[in-house]
Amino acid sequence: MAWNGKISKLRAVTQLPLLIPDTLRKGDVIDGYELVRPFQHSDRVWLATRDGQRWTMKFAPLEARDNEAVLHLFVKETWNATRLHAEFFVEATAPEKATARYYVMEFVEAPSLKMLLASRRLAIDEAVELGRFLIAASACLLRLDLVHGDIKLENVLVVSDYDRLRFKLIDLGSATEIFSITTRAGTASYLAPERFVQAPISEGTEIFAIGVTLYLALAGAFPYGEIERFQTPVFGHAKALTRLNPNIPPWLESLILRAIAVDPERRYRHYSEVAFDLANPAGVEPFLQTKTALFECGPLLFYRTGFFILLAIAIGLLAKLLSRG
Repeated sequence: MAWNGKISKLRAVTQLPLLIPDTLRKGDVIDGYELVRPFQHSDRVWLATRDGQRWTMKFAPLEARDNEAVLHLFVKETWNATRLHAEFFVEATAPEKATARYYVMEFVEAPSLKMLLASRRLAIDEAVELGRFLIAASACLLRLDLVHGDIKLENVLVVSDYDRLRFKLIDLGSATEIFSITTRAGTASYLAPERFVQAPISEGTEIFAIGVTLYLALAGAFPYGEIERFQTPVFGHAKALTRLNPNIPPWLESLILRAIAVDPERRYRHYSEVAFDLANPAGVEPFLQTKTALFECGPLLFYRTGFFILLAIAIGLLAKLLSRG
């Protein structure tokens, strides 16, 4: 896009009229868009139609009328959404002649990953594809010095293409510049442990959220339990994935456990590292959690080790008896 075009788009985002609709009703027509129904999670996000095509309209929150900080966040969200042109995200635009504060996104008729998982878990190849998608989408954001800030099941749309699944990452309301915040912004159960003690948001903390998402998709449970918004959790050990889903190959379990490691030093630090391991499963190194019981490391290893210990004891006793004879 030419620079003049970028300036025009930025002006459209930052100089929207002051009108923020108080109430939104089915049948209202705003700039040619007819409101059809609100989405369940918010009465400020609507399905709309225009010229026979369906769209998603997101309006500024009412608090933006009197709160400059809230208004700034919505303008920032709009700017971020409208400058992302990649297959990982829904296309968004802010009409230059809009009469209200909103932006428009293409409507994708697809369930969220959370809705899909209510009926079934992901197959292994689907989970691997999800991992590749989330890493690629996050890397795309990073090229703009951004992080999503709220990667979770609800923010992933699942598009079915007959014999495979495709994904879209939605809701850029929490997207922000990397290292820019040290708060608990996001969804608590997906936050890396260091985010609870004011560590800045980073690739490592986003990788943790991606790992939690993959863990949930395959195991149907949070690795460290569900965490309330204002809770300061104590992180123990994540339960071995293969105990919750025996179909998971060891390499994928190691990858996910490394992604959700409590200690940032043991976790992947960069998206490129995760992408490489996803593309080269044979080279993924086993990941053992610290102070992990031997049986947790693997029943085969447990029994094999026990066998050799007992064998050594038996040989020692036999040698002792022979020496007495």
